Amino acid sequence: MNDVVLLGVGMTTCGKFLERSLYDMTKIAVGDALKDAGISIEQVEAAYCGNLLSPWGYHEEHIFNFTGVIGQELLKPLGIGSIAVHNTRNACGTGGAAFQLAFLDIAAGFHDCVLVMAIEKGYMPDREQYLRMMSPPLKPGETTLRYSAPVEQMSQRCRHYMQKYGLTKQQIAWVCSKNHINASLNPFAQYRKPYTVEEVLADKPVVEPFTRCMCAPNGDGGAAAILCSRKFAQRYTTSPIFVATSVVRKGNDHFDPDQPALDERVAREAEERAGIAPSDIGVLELADATTWTEITGYWGVGLCKKEDAPAFIDSKATALTGKYPVNTSGGMESRGEPFGATGMLQITEVVWQMRGMCKERQVAGPPKVGLSQIAGGWQDWDAEDGICAAAIFKR
Repeated sequence: MNDVVLLGVGMTTCGKFLERSLYDMTKIAVGDALKDAGISIEQVEAAYCGNLLSPWGYHEEHIFNFTGVIGQELLKPLGIGSIAVHNTRNACGTGGAAFQLAFLDIAAGFHDCVLVMAIEKGYMPDREQYLRMMSPPLKPGETTLRYSAPVEQMSQRCRHYMQKYGLTKQQIAWVCSKNHINASLNPFAQYRKPYTVEEVLADKPVVEPFTRCMCAPNGDGGAAAILCSRKFAQRYTTSPIFVATSVVRKGNDHFDPDQPALDERVAREAEERAGIAPSDIGVLELADATTWTEITGYWGVGLCKKEDAPAFIDSKATALTGKYPVNTSGGMESRGEPFGATGMLQITEVVWQMRGMCKERQVAGPPKVGLSQIAGGWQDWDAEDGICAAAIFKR
């Protein structure tokens, strides 16, 4: 495989932007990625676009045509040429899946310079409509939609772990507070109010043990990156960041709490392919649809043993000043979760941290190795997530 360089990144702010279109966000994210890379759109040889949701505000007769060629449509105003444009839809892992396709393109030597982007309009003002859209489909014999099924599933598995290993609600709240404090230092975050542990615990209950602060909000946002060959990159940078690997897997149809879960299998495969140990990683962006999923990532990535997660949290190793800073952006809980764009937002933060560009939230180093991992996609009550995608970066 050929070396793959991440030459440039760009992203929008995250938030609830009824007035901002997919075109607007594409222009910002892609334009900033091209500027960061120091290249023009004419130099892009192929493009990979991730988008999960149909754009709100379009009439039914426009949905098929627009979403069927959404990458082509969004890039047209930017002057994209007659190149290959690939569109990807893969639940919350959409951005990570699109990124892997772009990575494999350069690694295989098919192109020298490609664009990957993930753009999402995830905010829907009508909450009932939003909840119906996010609910798993009814199965034979069922009559009532389970609006919060994914969150309920996470809460059940979290409570099981708490009973078995002694994790406390205060420890969960510390992880959540840490993320909200990080987001308060991130001008791109959707919510920038810092929360103390006490404020997290006092927030509106959702489902035990989660409060509202512990759950990722829906919203709008997007990010883009330029990937290229080492030879192409030599003309534009003397300090390249390499994409060591990208791994994507489907979850098992049955979740077994006593076996390595999907996020662990993906992270360990990525680390093996990249030739690194967990102790080498200097910054991590982990999926945190709820605070619980970040915690499972601690032992999934290999930062601690599964049974030691409560003590690991108490060590504050995942804080900005800790040994393994996690979700320096604020994570999905507070930076925001524009669904299909999240994986690319994570990658942008990791790259910025590795370049030393994050100002008040910058971690020590800057790190030489970074990891991003996103998971999601409902399969069933007793199943794992539908997708998990991880990428590892080196400089």
